[in-house]
Amino acid sequence: MDLTYGHPPMAGNKEAHAMIQEWRLGLDKSRPKSWSWRGCTCHRKPPPWHPAIATESYSSRAVDKDRCCVGLAHCCDMWTKNGKELYGCWIGALGWLQTCRQAYTEGIDVLYSTNIIHISSAALLIDLPAYILPQRLSAITSLEIIWFVETDVCVGKNLPREKDLNAILLILDNHFPSLKRLNLALRLGLSQDVETQLKYLFVILDDFFIRHVSDSMREPFAVSVSYAAYVELRREIVRAQGHEGHVFHWQIWRFFGGEYVLPQKPWTGDYFNNTPGARCNNGYWIYSGEINIRTGGRGS
Repeated sequence: MDLTYGHPPMAGNKEAHAMIQEWRLGLDKSRPKSWSWRGCTCHRKPPPWHPAIATESYSSRAVDKDRCCVGLAHCCDMWTKNGKELYGCWIGALGWLQTCRQAYTEGIDVLYSTNIIHISSAALLIDLPAYILPQRLSAITSLEIIWFVETDVCVGKNLPREKDLNAILLILDNHFPSLKRLNLALRLGLSQDVETQLKYLFVILDDFFIRHVSDSMREPFAVSVSYAAYVELRREIVRAQGHEGHVFHWQIWRFFGGEYVLPQKPWTGDYFNNTPGARCNNGYWIYSGEINIRTGGRGS
């Protein structure tokens, strides 16, 4: 789900995901700007029955690369079963919920508690209770979040602003008590040609994830950082651990406390079970997010 402010897109496109007119093809500026909800099923990843799912990594379908709500999903065609009709791109729950009071009462909790909710709108996240009832937020167990973290340049390095990171973690602490699955995409505002210091960012994340781990988790938490910062982190780990090309580079396991493990080649997709010592309650995945353009940063 997403909440945006702007001109509406041009008329729908039957060939696009959920018949959403791709926003890159133009907005209808003859109509005024307004707040609008966007929502659809996610076809960013292959379906569970498709052979391509076996080699999926977090980075290959990163959360911050999601374009479903702008009509640009990657895998719509894969969501056909037995060569028949396409599994709908729309959520399709509204009509069902409006049929009668009983359908709403029984269905609304299922909608929020059994689906992965993807939110990329800062306006929505900052004021969640104004748009979504607290009891609905409490029912959510699985989240994908995109959040921007600015950086400052200090002693020749990008330092992510702790207040920006703590802001989203406080939102998650306050509004999602039932959280069992979280994929957090951090978009970093990086300065040109300056390395990024991620040490303190991950220390803060360690403390947050430790507070939220539980025995009922089926998969570990995951976090992505902007591509350039990820490559620097991976290079540092490879150098420190003396790897010689026998590891998979697009995912890193971090144990709470700071030890890193790179999954071994050959890549099979069963990255979790093949990472020694990794469990849902003792660490999380770090992976590469979107390739971002470095900008001029602030000095201090």
